[in-house]
Amino acid sequence: MLWNYCNAFIIAAMRLCKCRLLTNRLIFASCCCQYSRSSYLSNPIRENLINRLTNQTVSMAVIDTIIFDLGGVLLDWNPLYVYDDDYFESQEKRDCFFSTVCTGEWNEEQDAGRPISEATEELIKKFPGWEQPIRDFYGRWTEMLRGPITETVEILRRLKQGGQYKLYALTNWQAELFQIALVRHAFLYWFDGRLVSGVEKTRKPFPEFYKLLLSRYDIDASKAIFIDDNLRNVDAAEVLGIKSIHFQSPAQLAEALKNLNIDVK
Repeated sequence: MLWNYCNAFIIAAMRLCKCRLLTNRLIFASCCCQYSRSSYLSNPIRENLINRLTNQTVSMAVIDTIIFDLGGVLLDWNPLYVYDDDYFESQEKRDCFFSTVCTGEWNEEQDAGRPISEATEELIKKFPGWEQPIRDFYGRWTEMLRGPITETVEILRRLKQGGQYKLYALTNWQAELFQIALVRHAFLYWFDGRLVSGVEKTRKPFPEFYKLLLSRYDIDASKAIFIDDNLRNVDAAEVLGIKSIHFQSPAQLAEALKNLNIDVK
C-alpha cells in the first residue's frame, strides 16, 4: 500500500516539476521507496524518510523570492517611544488617545497617501482638547523611529550576499516620512525593488497592493515568501497564494526560514 502511494505521489510531482534538482531527488525518493519495502526499514522510519525527501525538496526548489515588511521587522518603530509612561497623566488617558483619537486606522489613512497636514488639522477640529498630542504624532515622528532591528538586518544581509533570492520590500509607510528612513538606513537600498503604500496610494492588507508588487516585479506568488509582523497582513498574503511567515523575533524568523531550507546562519 505504501509503495503504491509513493509511486502515485512521485509521478504526479514529477509531472508538475520543472526543476532538474527536484526531479533527481524525487527519483531518489522512489528508489528509497523500493528499498523500504524490505524489512530493513520499519514503517515509521521509511515514512519519515519519504516525507523529508519530498516535502523539503519541494520547498527548496520553488522559492526564489523573499518579501519583507519593514516596520516591526527590520526597523524598530513604536509611538510609545514618544507617548511613554510620563507623557500622559495616566495609562487610561493614553489608552483613550490611541483607541479614540490617533487610532491605527487614522494612521493608516496617511500610510495610504493622505497628506499629514490635512489629517492633523482635521483631527484637531474633531478633538480640540487633544491638540498637542495630535500634533506630536507626526511632529515627533522621528523619535518613534528608534533604529534597525540588527539581527533581522543581518538576516537580510546574508540573503543579499548569498545571491540566491530576489529581495523586495512591501511596506505601509507615509511617502514623505519614508524619505527620512531612506536617508538614515542604507540597507533599505539592498532590495531589488520596494513598494511604499504612501507612494502607491494603497496599502496592506488590500489585495491590490500585493498584486501590484507581483506584477511590477514579475514575481510568481507560488515561489515567494512574505514576512510581516502583522498577522492580518500575513493572512491577506496567504489568500493570494504567497507563503508567509508571521514575524515575532529574529531568532524565530531564522528558524522559520531554516524550515523552508533557507539557511541564514
